Amino acid sequence: MLVMELASKGSLDRLLQQDCGCLTRTLQHRIAVHVSDGLRYLHSAMIIYRDLKPHNVLLFTLYPNSAVIAKIADYGIAQYCCRMGIKTSEGTPGFRAPEVARGNVIYNQQADVYSFGLLLYDILTSGARMVEGLKFPSEFDELAINGKLPDPVKEYNCPPWPEVEVLIKKCLKENPQERPTSAKVYEILNSAELLCLMRNLVVPSHLTAECIVTTSPRVRNPTVWVGSGSTDKGQISSLNLVKGGHTCERERRVNIARREEGGRQEKAEDWASRGARQKKEKRSNNVEEAGDSGEEPERPPKPEEDPLSCLISYFKNLFSDFSDSRILCLALVTLPGEKEQWILAGTQSGEIVSMLTEDLQTKHCIQKMPDSITCLLFCCVVKQSQKKCFLFVGTANGLITVFDDAAVKVKFTHEVLQSSDYTTAFRRIEH
Repeated sequence: MLVMELASKGSLDRLLQQDCGCLTRTLQHRIAVHVSDGLRYLHSAMIIYRDLKPHNVLLFTLYPNSAVIAKIADYGIAQYCCRMGIKTSEGTPGFRAPEVARGNVIYNQQADVYSFGLLLYDILTSGARMVEGLKFPSEFDELAINGKLPDPVKEYNCPPWPEVEVLIKKCLKENPQERPTSAKVYEILNSAELLCLMRNLVVPSHLTAECIVTTSPRVRNPTVWVGSGSTDKGQISSLNLVKGGHTCERERRVNIARREEGGRQEKAEDWASRGARQKKEKRSNNVEEAGDSGEEPERPPKPEEDPLSCLISYFKNLFSDFSDSRILCLALVTLPGEKEQWILAGTQSGEIVSMLTEDLQTKHCIQKMPDSITCLLFCCVVKQSQKKCFLFVGTANGLITVFDDAAVKVKFTHEVLQSSDYTTAFRRIEH
């Protein structure tokens, strides 16, 4: 009689297909770490597993902080692998590496790394690939072998996880030598960057990004403002973090619509050439009608929405020339008793520019300082049950200039307290 450890939560494939709602990001990460740790141990002992898939990963608990969450089971076709590798074709279609599926090819432990990439993809997408594989079994193995899996964020609307997506692509390299080792995979999964980085975003500006400021995470539409510029130009860009998550999906739908309505561009080009030909005939024959038939040429179809418009909805460049100098610092300001929000920009030329975030055309210069503005701070002081708010402006010459909060809405204000050190400035504020 054999007595074995009980995996009370069953296999990973059961969790993915029946109870994926409890699969939080933390739990996804912990399962991947434990499986990669087991794979690393097998490879250190020169054993190639050859059948890594969710069905062979057993779960013992769903508490992310537990010492043991997942283990690799079923070693029926695992084999000792010498340095020369092995040749027999084994594994499950849809979960095996290309070199294994081809057959009659020597492979080594890197075949397991490819299978781990597929497993990590299934964990990230909550098994969506496996569900579709039941409907299209012939394509299931073909897509896995070719490494042409749908983008998890675009196709399955998964929350972005940049470092995991990159790791999956590395594991699914067609050339086994280009894949990371199982030890390297384990190291990557334990890196702080993989755990913390949520998304990579590119600011659509040819200018150098200098500073950022964010709205409170508690607001309905969290936004990031990016200040950039050069010696003779300053720009401010806004990024809506909520809408930005759906831009790629929108672009994908645009591309699908283009494929379904193929030929519209050719039709527009044909109309343009016909129109030009008719105008030429009109001039040569000195007649009023455009063509022999007397019929007006068909109007061109309305241009398809360009994917660039998706990017523009994702990032909004507010002003091509927000200021005449590089923006060095930003601050978001909400005045007491008001709901509207202002964004303040300090420039290299010494200007403090104020702009209303809800009305992107409303902006003015609060003050022109004698040197470059290096920092901005808006804070409130409560004294004797009265709340006073001030704007602190630090300049490159070592001065701190203090403005009353009302100055935010005033062009070239004169309500200024100026000091050469922090102590004097705060003392004057208290009085």
